[in-house]
Amino acid sequence: MSKIFTVLLMTFCIAGFVYASDDVGPYDWKISYEFEVANPARKLIQVKAEYTFPSMTDEVVFQMDDEDNHYTEGYRRHLRAFQLKDSDGNNVDFITDTTGLYRASGLKGTYTASYIVVLDHITRAQSKLGPDDTPIMWGRTAVFPGASVVVYPWDVGKSRIGSIKISFKLPEEASFLTPYEKIGESRYSVPSVALLKSEFWAVGAFDSFVYEKDGDSIICSVNRDDLGFQVDDIRPKVDSVFDYLTDLFGALPAHKISMSVIATPSSHKSSGLHSFGSVGQRSFSCLIDEKVSPRELGSQMGLIAYNALSFWTPSHFRPVSRVKLDWFTTAALNYMQLKSMLHLGFINEEEFLGKLARTYNTYRENLKRKGLSLSVMMTLPNSPDRSVYGLMVCVMFDFLLHSGTDGEQSFENVLQKLNEEYGDATGYTEEDLYRVFRDAGLPEIDDLIDKHVTAAGLVSLEELLEPYGMIVRREQSGIPEIGLRLRGKKDLMIEWVDNEGAAKKAGLEFGDILSEVRGFKMSDASDLQKLISNLRPGSEVDVVYVRNGEKQSAEILLGSRMLYRIGPEATASDAEKNLWAKFLQP
Repeated sequence: MSKIFTVLLMTFCIAGFVYASDDVGPYDWKISYEFEVANPARKLIQVKAEYTFPSMTDEVVFQMDDEDNHYTEGYRRHLRAFQLKDSDGNNVDFITDTTGLYRASGLKGTYTASYIVVLDHITRAQSKLGPDDTPIMWGRTAVFPGASVVVYPWDVGKSRIGSIKISFKLPEEASFLTPYEKIGESRYSVPSVALLKSEFWAVGAFDSFVYEKDGDSIICSVNRDDLGFQVDDIRPKVDSVFDYLTDLFGALPAHKISMSVIATPSSHKSSGLHSFGSVGQRSFSCLIDEKVSPRELGSQMGLIAYNALSFWTPSHFRPVSRVKLDWFTTAALNYMQLKSMLHLGFINEEEFLGKLARTYNTYRENLKRKGLSLSVMMTLPNSPDRSVYGLMVCVMFDFLLHSGTDGEQSFENVLQKLNEEYGDATGYTEEDLYRVFRDAGLPEIDDLIDKHVTAAGLVSLEELLEPYGMIVRREQSGIPEIGLRLRGKKDLMIEWVDNEGAAKKAGLEFGDILSEVRGFKMSDASDLQKLISNLRPGSEVDVVYVRNGEKQSAEILLGSRMLYRIGPEATASDAEKNLWAKFLQP
């Protein structure tokens, strides 16, 4: 049966028809699409589109969205062989000065287009932010947002498309998962072109179940093949995630959503992938390592909780002052992913504290090296430090709010209030966010923002945990530390030196060019860690460097990387223990 399905998928056609409303005006354009997975081995999707323009148009731009910042190259670069023909089959001339964007003029009537989309670019064009939201196809299963395959027409804001209907034609054993309202067999109603473009589509064989709460429901589908577990293994855990979130927010999201769990060959290492999720406005896909066993499923529930939480939290509300508040919307999800894992019982108290300590260690090291504020990092492209910095700021908000109200208020209460006040709004301002925190019991929120977000003030976990009778210890790890960081290729310049580290003590400075370590020529920044990783703290390392054009040498006595450990203070009072017990409770 599996072989038969493979053959079917290699030739299956996904046919979608999108219609404008019956009330045809001068700019009510009709659009239809037909999608065919033409070559699964090469991960090619052949697309045929039909566009109808009731009246003469000026310049029409046919474009594929390219707004996803999780790419170094974007969707458009993976669009091939775009052709446009009129109703007589004649080629229509168009101008293309940007890949994936085509301009034509004087169009009236029906036109057809064809093009190819390549979905194998995840390992070739993945940005530093990771593979989230990347369209992919693994064997018999594909997942991709509509934006990565839909080329649509627009005329500088004048176009007006009414109600949209889309249908899919599939082989017997295949499934096509969408978040759209089902109005017939394989037929769906889509409220807007924006939703059509933004949502994730999943193709393959799935087993589905429904999570229900007070008459509302979420469709949950699990890849039938390839995964090391079955629906019955994952359903109780998924139910517990949604129970936790619906108890927190009082109900399911205001709109229908759908969830799919897809297998990926993450553990093959050649792809360099890890478990990740993809979130649209009404649907999300969690891509999980195919080797995950039923026993290991609990460790993946943070991924599902993170993605599901976005439908209740500010991340979905699209804040008005987006640039300034994006640090909070992302950080809130990252922090609540960790905290929800604790409250759901998928990690215990010791594991929670261990993860918090490791995050704190990374945060302090990065802050020491860069000295940048969160506000500044928000202006930098693809900064990998934002999530760590933002998470620590949310940790600070939570612990201060919780301890300041004797356990009566917490970060969850803030998210509840934001959902209650702004769940149906287009967004909220910084002042709105700060007011909610103040009302919850954090009057110093403005000062905290100024110190830790606008400026690069250190968040002290030691001070935050003191009211709970918890202590943060700094211990030697036994991992060698050289105390510098390199930049560039070939000529590797020292871009940072720890003022208290081993390299500084040996006389190395910012701007020096490191050319040799332990007698080996340096050609890449990653070579440094490889050359010291098998040594112990206290080992001597010979280095050669260039300063002001002169070659110099030095001996560096390796230090030991310091790590943080969190545990209860032996002399903690009953009040402090009780406050910590309240924090641990959901």
